[in-house]
Amino acid sequence: MPRKNSATAAIVLAAGKGTRMKSKLPKVLHPCCEVPLIVRVVGAAVKRGYGPIVVVVGNESARIREMVSANFPKGDIVFAVQKEQRGTGHAAQAGLAAIPNFKGNVVTLYGDVPLLRPQTLAAVERAAKNSALALLSAQVDDPTGYGRVVRDGNQVLEIVEQKDCTPAQRDIREVNVGVYCADAELIREALGAVKANNKQNELYLTDVVKLAAERGKTRSVDVAAEEVRGINTRAELAEAEATLRRWIVLEHQKKGVTFRDPASVIINERVSIGADAVVGAGVQFYGTVKVATGARVEGPSVLKNAEVGSDAVVESFSHVEDAKLGSAAVVGPYARIRPGSELKYGAKVGNFVVLK
Repeated sequence: MPRKNSATAAIVLAAGKGTRMKSKLPKVLHPCCEVPLIVRVVGAAVKRGYGPIVVVVGNESARIREMVSANFPKGDIVFAVQKEQRGTGHAAQAGLAAIPNFKGNVVTLYGDVPLLRPQTLAAVERAAKNSALALLSAQVDDPTGYGRVVRDGNQVLEIVEQKDCTPAQRDIREVNVGVYCADAELIREALGAVKANNKQNELYLTDVVKLAAERGKTRSVDVAAEEVRGINTRAELAEAEATLRRWIVLEHQKKGVTFRDPASVIINERVSIGADAVVGAGVQFYGTVKVATGARVEGPSVLKNAEVGSDAVVESFSHVEDAKLGSAAVVGPYARIRPGSELKYGAKVGNFVVLK
């Protein structure tokens, strides 16, 4: 069944309890490089122009609703509640029930997969144009815990969850990511036929793939495993942050910025750095930071919501917060530039100085 050439909706599954995070904070509200997981996922859907975007919530739904609404006040956002935890298929049913009259294509996403990029979503959309269903898959060295992609050549036949795998299927290294793109009518029909005939007694969203394969062509798009890693523990969150920081640093390097020890730098997407700037080992950037051309920031200094002018220097062990350093200004080492401070062109603040 080919997809229709019409609007695309997204269903973001975010109802899980996230017990392995060992936290009072809902899992999808944990930040990755200062941005909550759910905001990153919904943001990717917004960038692709999806609408409506259905966020399926359950545990701590009020806090998740508030966070999403605050970050996307003009977004075409709909919330659906999964009252019982009966699996991903049941969550997707709740999402579709919230948009009963929608006709078009639906992309399924997960609120705890924060690094999925809009260009990857575009690729799975293209793959689905002449297919009943397209999905993302990844090749991994250790597939433990993932659903395996069972195929016949280019045709994906089904997804088999870890606990339901045969010994032969457990050896498959191509794993399911959980991102599908198909016509809403097909997904509704497939989910209506899904049965809880598995060891978990749950409704699996993955079963939609097998039902789609019986109706037409299915295609997969390969994606790097690090981009679609799900977050279930603090350790996995740290790994995701390290990956995202590496991507951000690489983009700055392409534009002519020198990082003396890239892996040691804390950085987010709101940091802009001009060409020929130098960032030392252990520098920490928080909030919105602007470092102009030719500036040098030595580590382990901290810059938070700060501006550093062209050819300015922040020496080691300095802290600059909510402040502006003019061109050619020099601060530190061991200097603290407090909120509201502004250094003019060529100003110098020496050792162990606190500037109010």
